[in-house]
Amino acid sequence: MLDVLLTHIHTDFILFGAGGAFLHSLHDRKLDPREVARYIAAGVLLSNFITPLVLILITSIPEKLGVGVAFGLGYLVFRICRFADRLADKKLEPFERPEHE
Repeated sequence: MLDVLLTHIHTDFILFGAGGAFLHSLHDRKLDPREVARYIAAGVLLSNFITPLVLILITSIPEKLGVGVAFGLGYLVFRICRFADRLADKKLEPFERPEHE
């Protein structure tokens, strides 16, 4: 059982996803450290589990560029989470473009 779980952990995707989330947290000065930690954790989870799916769906991307996809997903996790929050609070229509804060 543990072997199956360990096959789904990609350390390079985790590191680059965390790096992307941390880099984006440096741009937003209004965040407290707990919120930064939550966004980094979300970036790690998103990049670890979504990057392999993106590489499977888009076969023209070489596997070595998967770390770039993981970094991009980690960098965009702030916008994804804020968009989901606004959508859940009904402050944003489903197909309305989010405004940058």
